[in-house]
Amino acid sequence: MTNGVKTLEAADNGLTAITNALESMQSTLRQARQDKIYETAACTLDVGDTPAGTELLSLSDGAIGTTPVDIDLTEAQGVSTGSGFSALDFDSAADDFYAGTLDFDVALNGGTAQSVAITASDADTLSLTLDGGTVVTFGVADVEAVTAGELSSALNSLFDAERLGITASTSGGELVLTADVVANSSVAAVSVMNVAETLAGASDSGLAAAADSISNITQRTVASIVNEINNTTTRPRLKTRFAFPTMTASCASRISRQGI
Repeated sequence: MTNGVKTLEAADNGLTAITNALESMQSTLRQARQDKIYETAACTLDVGDTPAGTELLSLSDGAIGTTPVDIDLTEAQGVSTGSGFSALDFDSAADDFYAGTLDFDVALNGGTAQSVAITASDADTLSLTLDGGTVVTFGVADVEAVTAGELSSALNSLFDAERLGITASTSGGELVLTADVVANSSVAAVSVMNVAETLAGASDSGLAAAADSISNITQRTVASIVNEINNTTTRPRLKTRFAFPTMTASCASRISRQGI
């Protein structure tokens, strides 16, 4: 009988503890519902017909903290445009041994830089490699006078073979490197660095003075913006407290959403 009573008392204590826990949870939920900082909102996005690529949605405070988190509202293609191109002469010692070299590193959208190496294998053939990989050859009229057009075509043969995601072209006699696909405007870039030329005469690829820019700037889709907000791991609590299910694709260039 004594054991039975103790068992019933223990069970009663357990039920009381569960009841207290449930009441505490209910109280917390009621407070949350009454707390005005947990809000939902809808807004429209309209970056205009000619966005600059600097338009941002800025989120701060609440679960995010005091340091704002910026979300790109646009996407674009990275571009690197050379300056000062002069025909390339790979016969650097003027002895028909074609010892000239052109080397540079290129990075796409802030990714890991990859090394491009260009040499001449004979009087009318360029040899190109990416990160020391498989050699790609390209025929030119004369390796002692390689034009910007020939260089861009040679680079495209290498980029295509290696699936680099960059296309070379020319504009105003200068070499231009353009990303094949768009990225968020704040990271979209084709960056050329560590240019080294061992060439004859006035040869200049123009890459050492290349300027970075972005092109084909367009507004991101609402779905992609919401997906970035909800899935970026640096703000794990944001998913349940902030979303734009009713956004329409037509916010100011910069919006600060407080109290999230």
